[in-house]
Amino acid sequence: MKGGLKLKYKCLVLDHDNTTAATTPDIQYPAYVKSFQSCGLEPKLTEDAFIREEYKGLRHYLKIELRLDKDVLKRLEKAFYAYFEIHPARFYKGMEQIIRRHRTAGGYLCVVSQSPEKYIRRDYRENGLFEPDIIFGLELDEKKHKPSSYPLEAIMEHYTLEPKELLVVDDKLNGIEMARACGVQAALAGWGLAAPEIFNTLRENAGEALFLERVEELEHFLSEEKDESF
Repeated sequence: MKGGLKLKYKCLVLDHDNTTAATTPDIQYPAYVKSFQSCGLEPKLTEDAFIREEYKGLRHYLKIELRLDKDVLKRLEKAFYAYFEIHPARFYKGMEQIIRRHRTAGGYLCVVSQSPEKYIRRDYRENGLFEPDIIFGLELDEKKHKPSSYPLEAIMEHYTLEPKELLVVDDKLNGIEMARACGVQAALAGWGLAAPEIFNTLRENAGEALFLERVEELEHFLSEEKDESF
Protein backbone atom coordinates (compact mmCIF):
# COMPACT_ATOMS: atom_id res chain seq x y z
CA MET A 1 0.00 0.00 0.00
CA LYS A 2 1.22 3.47 -0.86
CA GLY A 3 1.32 6.51 1.40
CA GLY A 4 3.46 5.03 4.19
CA LEU A 5 0.42 4.09 6.28
CA LYS A 6 -0.37 0.47 7.09
CA LEU A 7 -4.02 -0.34 6.54
CA LYS A 8 -5.94 -2.70 8.80
CA TYR A 9 -8.18 -3.61 5.86
CA LYS A 10 -7.28 -3.22 2.20
CA CYS A 11 -10.90 -2.58 1.26
CA LEU A 12 -13.63 -0.66 3.05
CA VAL A 13 -17.14 -1.55 1.88
CA LEU A 14 -19.47 1.19 3.05
CA ASP A 15 -23.21 1.53 2.97
CA HIS A 16 -24.33 5.06 2.03
CA ASP A 17 -27.62 6.15 3.60
CA ASN A 18 -27.33 6.80 7.34
CA THR A 19 -23.90 5.17 7.44
CA THR A 20 -21.72 7.57 5.50
CA ALA A 21 -24.31 10.25 4.69
CA ALA A 22 -27.12 11.65 6.86
CA THR A 23 -29.72 11.07 4.18
CA THR A 24 -32.85 10.34 6.22
CA PRO A 25 -32.99 13.60 8.22
CA ASP A 26 -31.51 15.76 5.46
CA ILE A 27 -33.12 14.33 2.33
CA GLN A 28 -35.36 11.28 2.62
CA TYR A 29 -37.84 12.62 5.17
CA PRO A 30 -38.19 16.06 3.52
CA ALA A 31 -38.51 14.27 0.15
CA TYR A 32 -41.29 12.09 1.59
CA VAL A 33 -43.18 15.17 2.80
CA LYS A 34 -42.74 17.06 -0.50
CA SER A 35 -43.63 14.07 -2.68
CA PHE A 36 -46.82 13.32 -0.74
CA GLN A 37 -47.89 16.96 -0.86
CA SER A 38 -47.22 17.17 -4.60
CA CYS A 39 -49.50 14.15 -5.14
CA GLY A 40 -52.29 15.59 -3.00
CA LEU A 41 -51.65 13.18 -0.12
CA GLU A 42 -51.21 14.00 3.55
CA PRO A 43 -47.74 13.03 4.89
CA LYS A 44 -48.86 11.66 8.25
CA LEU A 45 -45.57 10.14 9.41
CA THR A 46 -43.40 12.03 11.87
CA GLU A 47 -39.66 11.80 11.23
CA ASP A 48 -39.29 9.06 13.87
CA ALA A 49 -42.21 7.10 12.39
CA PHE A 50 -40.74 7.53 8.90
CA ILE A 51 -37.41 6.12 10.13
CA ARG A 52 -39.19 3.07 11.54
CA GLU A 53 -41.06 2.47 8.28
CA GLU A 54 -37.91 3.04 6.24
CA TYR A 55 -36.17 0.28 8.20
CA LYS A 56 -39.06 -2.10 7.59
CA GLY A 57 -39.27 -1.09 3.94
CA LEU A 58 -41.17 1.92 2.62
CA ARG A 59 -42.71 -0.03 -0.23
CA HIS A 60 -44.54 -2.23 2.28
CA TYR A 61 -45.93 0.86 3.98
CA LEU A 62 -46.98 2.47 0.69
CA LYS A 63 -48.42 -0.61 -1.00
CA ILE A 64 -49.81 -2.65 1.90
CA GLU A 65 -50.72 -0.15 4.60
CA LEU A 66 -51.74 2.81 2.41
CA ARG A 67 -52.84 0.61 -0.52
CA LEU A 68 -51.58 3.07 -3.12
CA ASP A 69 -51.94 1.98 -6.74
CA LYS A 70 -49.12 1.77 -9.29
CA ASP A 71 -49.84 5.15 -10.89
CA VAL A 72 -49.67 6.97 -7.56
CA LEU A 73 -46.52 5.08 -6.59
CA LYS A 74 -44.86 6.13 -9.85
CA ARG A 75 -45.77 9.79 -9.25
CA LEU A 76 -44.50 9.59 -5.69
CA GLU A 77 -41.23 8.04 -6.81
CA LYS A 78 -40.72 10.71 -9.46
CA ALA A 79 -41.37 13.52 -6.96
CA PHE A 80 -39.24 11.81 -4.31
CA TYR A 81 -36.17 11.61 -6.53
CA ALA A 82 -36.75 15.11 -7.90
CA TYR A 83 -35.92 16.29 -4.38
CA PHE A 84 -32.76 14.16 -4.38
CA GLU A 85 -31.63 15.78 -7.63
CA ILE A 86 -31.07 19.16 -6.00
CA HIS A 87 -30.16 18.17 -2.43
CA PRO A 88 -26.78 16.46 -1.90
CA ALA A 89 -26.28 14.67 1.41
CA ARG A 90 -23.83 15.81 4.06
CA PHE A 91 -21.44 13.20 5.42
CA TYR A 92 -21.32 12.45 9.12
CA LYS A 93 -18.50 14.31 10.83
CA GLY A 94 -15.37 12.18 10.73
CA MET A 95 -16.36 9.99 7.77
CA GLU A 96 -14.57 12.23 5.29
CA GLN A 97 -11.32 11.87 7.23
CA ILE A 98 -11.66 8.08 7.46
CA ILE A 99 -12.32 7.77 3.73
CA ARG A 100 -9.61 10.24 2.73
CA ARG A 101 -6.99 8.55 4.93
CA HIS A 102 -7.88 5.12 3.56
CA ARG A 103 -7.69 6.26 -0.06
CA THR A 104 -4.44 8.18 0.49
CA ALA A 105 -2.86 5.02 1.88
CA GLY A 106 -3.83 3.12 -1.28
CA GLY A 107 -6.88 1.29 0.05
CA TYR A 108 -9.91 0.40 -2.02
CA LEU A 109 -13.21 2.13 -1.26
CA CYS A 110 -16.42 0.42 -2.37
CA VAL A 111 -20.06 1.25 -1.72
CA VAL A 112 -22.94 -1.23 -1.51
CA SER A 113 -26.22 0.63 -1.19
CA GLN A 114 -29.79 0.73 -2.40
CA SER A 115 -29.50 4.37 -3.42
CA PRO A 116 -29.05 5.33 -7.08
CA GLU A 117 -25.39 5.30 -8.10
CA LYS A 118 -25.46 8.84 -9.53
CA TYR A 119 -26.50 10.32 -6.17
CA ILE A 120 -23.80 8.41 -4.32
CA ARG A 121 -21.15 9.72 -6.74
CA ARG A 122 -22.59 13.24 -6.43
CA ASP A 123 -22.52 13.10 -2.62
CA TYR A 124 -18.86 12.05 -2.57
CA ARG A 125 -17.93 14.90 -4.92
CA GLU A 126 -19.96 17.44 -2.95
CA ASN A 127 -18.19 16.39 0.25
CA GLY A 128 -14.78 16.95 -1.35
CA LEU A 129 -13.87 13.30 -1.92
CA PHE A 130 -12.90 11.17 -4.88
CA GLU A 131 -15.68 8.92 -6.11
CA PRO A 132 -15.65 5.31 -4.81
CA ASP A 133 -13.76 2.66 -6.78
CA ILE A 134 -16.82 0.42 -7.13
CA ILE A 135 -20.48 1.15 -6.45
CA PHE A 136 -23.29 -1.38 -6.30
CA GLY A 137 -26.41 0.77 -6.08
CA LEU A 138 -30.12 0.66 -6.74
CA GLU A 139 -29.55 -0.19 -10.40
CA LEU A 140 -28.20 -3.64 -9.50
CA ASP A 141 -30.55 -6.56 -10.14
CA GLU A 142 -32.80 -6.76 -7.07
CA LYS A 143 -31.81 -10.39 -6.47
CA LYS A 144 -28.21 -9.19 -6.05
CA HIS A 145 -29.04 -6.53 -3.46
CA LYS A 146 -28.06 -7.02 0.18
CA PRO A 147 -28.22 -9.49 1.89
CA SER A 148 -27.03 -11.30 -1.25
CA SER A 149 -23.33 -12.09 -1.14
CA TYR A 150 -22.94 -11.02 -4.78
CA PRO A 151 -21.47 -7.53 -4.19
CA LEU A 152 -18.73 -8.78 -1.86
CA GLU A 153 -17.92 -11.75 -4.06
CA ALA A 154 -17.60 -9.44 -7.06
CA ILE A 155 -15.35 -7.02 -5.14
CA MET A 156 -13.08 -9.81 -3.89
CA GLU A 157 -12.81 -11.29 -7.36
CA HIS A 158 -12.10 -7.92 -8.98
CA TYR A 159 -9.27 -7.03 -6.57
CA THR A 160 -8.12 -10.59 -5.77
CA LEU A 161 -8.83 -10.12 -2.07
CA GLU A 162 -9.48 -12.58 0.75
CA PRO A 163 -12.43 -12.08 3.13
CA LYS A 164 -10.09 -11.01 5.95
CA GLU A 165 -8.96 -8.04 3.84
CA LEU A 166 -12.40 -6.38 3.79
CA LEU A 167 -14.49 -4.52 6.35
CA VAL A 168 -18.21 -3.89 5.80
CA VAL A 169 -19.79 -0.90 7.56
CA ASP A 170 -23.59 -0.70 7.45
CA ASP A 171 -26.47 0.59 9.55
CA LYS A 172 -28.78 -2.30 8.65
CA LEU A 173 -28.74 -6.01 9.34
CA ASN A 174 -28.94 -6.92 5.64
CA GLY A 175 -25.42 -5.55 5.21
CA ILE A 176 -24.25 -7.57 8.20
CA GLU A 177 -25.87 -10.71 6.74
CA MET A 178 -24.09 -10.07 3.43
CA ALA A 179 -20.76 -9.87 5.25
CA ARG A 180 -21.50 -12.97 7.33
CA ALA A 181 -22.25 -14.99 4.19
CA CYS A 182 -18.75 -14.24 2.90
CA GLY A 183 -16.85 -14.54 6.18
CA VAL A 184 -16.10 -10.80 6.15
CA GLN A 185 -15.77 -8.69 9.31
CA ALA A 186 -18.65 -6.23 9.71
CA ALA A 187 -19.43 -3.19 11.82
CA LEU A 188 -22.94 -1.89 12.53
CA ALA A 189 -23.04 1.89 12.26
CA GLY A 190 -25.16 3.15 15.14
CA TRP A 191 -24.44 6.86 14.79
CA GLY A 192 -27.32 7.52 12.38
CA LEU A 193 -29.99 5.62 14.33
CA ALA A 194 -32.34 8.23 15.76
CA ALA A 195 -35.18 5.88 16.76
CA PRO A 196 -34.27 4.23 20.11
CA GLU A 197 -36.10 0.96 19.38
CA ILE A 198 -34.16 0.49 16.12
CA PHE A 199 -30.90 1.34 17.86
CA ASN A 200 -31.56 -1.20 20.62
CA THR A 201 -32.79 -3.91 18.23
CA LEU A 202 -29.69 -3.64 16.06
CA ARG A 203 -27.36 -3.60 19.05
CA GLU A 204 -29.02 -6.75 20.41
CA ASN A 205 -28.79 -8.49 17.02
CA ALA A 206 -25.29 -7.43 16.00
CA GLY A 207 -23.97 -10.92 16.68
CA GLU A 208 -20.31 -11.22 15.74
CA ALA A 209 -20.36 -7.78 14.11
CA LEU A 210 -18.99 -4.78 15.95
CA PHE A 211 -21.60 -2.30 17.15
CA LEU A 212 -20.24 1.23 16.93
CA GLU A 213 -22.23 4.12 18.36
CA ARG A 214 -19.99 6.94 17.11
CA VAL A 215 -17.88 7.57 13.99
CA GLU A 216 -14.91 8.06 16.30
CA GLU A 217 -15.20 4.43 17.35
CA LEU A 218 -14.81 3.33 13.73
CA GLU A 219 -11.76 5.55 13.36
CA HIS A 220 -10.26 4.08 16.54
CA PHE A 221 -11.01 0.51 15.43
CA LEU A 222 -9.29 1.06 12.08
CA SER A 223 -6.20 2.43 13.83
CA GLU A 224 -5.82 -0.60 16.12
CA GLU A 225 -3.59 -3.56 15.35
CA LYS A 226 -5.49 -6.28 13.53
CA ASP A 227 -6.17 -9.64 15.18
CA GLU A 228 -4.90 -12.01 12.48
CA SER A 229 -6.77 -14.91 14.09
CA PHE A 230 -9.99 -13.61 12.51
